[in-house]
Amino acid sequence: MKILLVSDSKSIHTKRWAHSLKDAGHQVNVVSLRQCDIPGINVYVLPTFAMGKIGYLFAIPYLRFIYNKIKPDVVHAHFITSYGFLCAISNLKPLVITAWGSDALIGPKNSLLLRWFVQYALKKCDQITTVANHMNPRLVELGVSENKILTIPFGVDLKIFYPRISSKTPGKLKIISTRNFTSIYNLETLISAVSIIKNHKVDFELKLVGSGPLEDELKLQVQQQGLSESVIFIGHVEHSYLPMLLSEADIFVSSALSDGNNISLNEAMACSVFPIATNIEANSQWIKHNENGFLYEPANIEDLALAIISAYNDIKLRKRAIEINLEMVKAKASWDSCVTRMQEAYYKLKE
Repeated sequence: MKILLVSDSKSIHTKRWAHSLKDAGHQVNVVSLRQCDIPGINVYVLPTFAMGKIGYLFAIPYLRFIYNKIKPDVVHAHFITSYGFLCAISNLKPLVITAWGSDALIGPKNSLLLRWFVQYALKKCDQITTVANHMNPRLVELGVSENKILTIPFGVDLKIFYPRISSKTPGKLKIISTRNFTSIYNLETLISAVSIIKNHKVDFELKLVGSGPLEDELKLQVQQQGLSESVIFIGHVEHSYLPMLLSEADIFVSSALSDGNNISLNEAMACSVFPIATNIEANSQWIKHNENGFLYEPANIEDLALAIISAYNDIKLRKRAIEINLEMVKAKASWDSCVTRMQEAYYKLKE
């Protein structure tokens, strides 16, 4: 098939879909609002003349030009309020739109304009996919028929993410977060929580893997709370490097206030890292509290600190959770099975 992916070329998710679909034998082209090379894939950059969402109007004619040039069998847009809307208003067919999380869960609630964008795009597309089941009722509330919705998570590549033997410092608790430094991921709560566990004389190390606009603020918080020797800012790393970092950790923390499917959580589970995450639907679908991980109330510093201390003291629970989580990821979040299901959706639209 000829597939046109309309998505952020800088996103690891776009790169994964492009390479996997190409490896499956399809001809894949990517259209993006940002320039980023994807080896082996043609990437077209839409002009917006640095005018933000108003610049989308200038992108439409070029998007139509690319579509007519390639004549794809299917167009797949990722993220409703940007690329999904662009493809819908450009009347590209057949159109699959994938909702990632905030574009369905937050944007339409906070902005009447974004709500209109979403409803327009969803009405025009032929298939809507979500990355987690808890997103589906929100789309139904926006007027989408349940028959039009298909849940396909962004799964874990189990050939890359798997348990590794690594050298760990006896007695030192190693904690990791792989979420970016933006407000939705609420990393200030995690930093404050480890300040509490430091006062409980827990010997720990926290690695923050990511980047984002709040980096300077978070570094200042670490300095002010006297955590500079214990909190390490790793920065952005290549996706292939994440398994090694995860394998060195005892505990993974996701402090997100909202999420679609928490692929970072799934990757940690696949690498045998004990998960602690906010008690939101994106996480509670994977974690049963006190069985294969801990859930804590979002933005609750004391609750998170208590969860970390409890995990530190309960080595048996951590070992038991590892076995449960490995089987769960294999059964429900394999990347290969997700790619297969997406291809099946494409072929149905082509029929």
